[in-house]
Amino acid sequence: MERDLASIAEARMLARRAKEAAPALAELGQEQIDRIVEAAAAAATTQAEAFARLAVEETGYGVIADKVQKNLFASERVYQFIRPIKTVGVVARHDATRVVEIAEPFGVVAAIVPSTNPTSTAIYKILIALKARCPLVLSPHPAAVKCITRVAEVMAEAARGAGAPEGTVNWMTTVTLEGTEELMKHRDVAVILATGGMGLVRAAYSAGKPARFIAEKCGISVPAETRVLLAPLDGVGRDYPLSIEKLCPVLSFYVVRDWREGCERCKQILRYGGLGHTMSIHSQNDQVILEFGLRKPAFRIIVNSPTTHGSIGLTTGLDPAMTLGCGGYGGNITSDNITPRPPLKIKRVAYRNTPAKGQGESARGKVRPPAMAVGVRADVLTTRIDQFLGSRGFRTGSLSSADARQAGTVFASPASPREPAPPVPAPLDFVCEEDVRMAIRAGRKLAVSERAIVTPAARDLGEEHQVFSVAPWRG
Repeated sequence: MERDLASIAEARMLARRAKEAAPALAELGQEQIDRIVEAAAAAATTQAEAFARLAVEETGYGVIADKVQKNLFASERVYQFIRPIKTVGVVARHDATRVVEIAEPFGVVAAIVPSTNPTSTAIYKILIALKARCPLVLSPHPAAVKCITRVAEVMAEAARGAGAPEGTVNWMTTVTLEGTEELMKHRDVAVILATGGMGLVRAAYSAGKPARFIAEKCGISVPAETRVLLAPLDGVGRDYPLSIEKLCPVLSFYVVRDWREGCERCKQILRYGGLGHTMSIHSQNDQVILEFGLRKPAFRIIVNSPTTHGSIGLTTGLDPAMTLGCGGYGGNITSDNITPRPPLKIKRVAYRNTPAKGQGESARGKVRPPAMAVGVRADVLTTRIDQFLGSRGFRTGSLSSADARQAGTVFASPASPREPAPPVPAPLDFVCEEDVRMAIRAGRKLAVSERAIVTPAARDLGEEHQVFSVAPWRG
């Protein structure tokens, strides 16, 4: 219980720390961000083997040489892919449609890191968060806290040396499921970047030491150099526990009559084990390959390559990534390989390029002559304005109708006192973060109506700088 409470408290503290770093990080230019990302990637590359050894020693999973390659995949291959991506300011101009796209950071990232690929996943998530100008908090798997902490320490130091604000890279050291859930639910966290669904995360947190003597426990004698055990299966589901994901060196296989039966069997496995992620097919028949692509509830169909290598973009043209979205099938917001793009918000400045009907042009695009002005007489309008202002407690001035027409306005003063009232700014019905930033720079207040919609980021920034005022208008 005490450990759970300590983990929860740490999650809250780190989320707040990351949120405090967000404004300074968001103000950095593209060149500054690129220098920070480059420094962090280079630091991880030099420690790729050391990270791998730490991961194997701490978790008992994997082979050092393989983990070195995964670490380098994250620090070199992923880095080279994200290096030219623009993530600051104007990132695209579409001249044909007259739309300008502007990148904004999404906010604090909660990065959940597994024990199976701890160091490579940590490297990858730190790099894409930095590239997107998002501070992050890493939540390591309890069985991989030491190796993930070491990655975070090395990359955070390199990032700070290149100009990253304090609090940009954060990591939990007292880790429990309750602490991780608190981090994901915290109001300062804007986006969750989790590797593995919550069911897998829960199972992983409750699991004990991994079995490396599976064959022996099953009463099977195998050569010492054996790396994988194969198990033939006849069905899919709860009665066939090996038909779902297995975090151990055991593979299951099925024998079917033809590709159509194989296609249906694959769909059964996907529905039981996890829709949306990845499947592979080994074939030289392009029509069969296309049929698999059309019919399978998975967003990555890997052809003639192991899924592990192909899905992350190591042996295919997919975006290099260590976290893969499962789309609507798997309850994710994206089906893409996760790059710096999802942690970005894109603002769009859209210019008018097509006249609406009734705005000076006909449906055929020809300009219509202006219509004759139709309205009420000036004296009637003045009387109505006087009546309206009088009902609101104002006493109207003595301008004549001719004066009013010449001035183009009507002046009024409060019934008591008689001096003219100061001008009241028109209240805003919607306020975004950029409105607040502009007001802060201009040193002015923002008048908002009582029913105004204010985005969370705008509200936090506005309250911090005390730029909001509630307009007295009651229209």
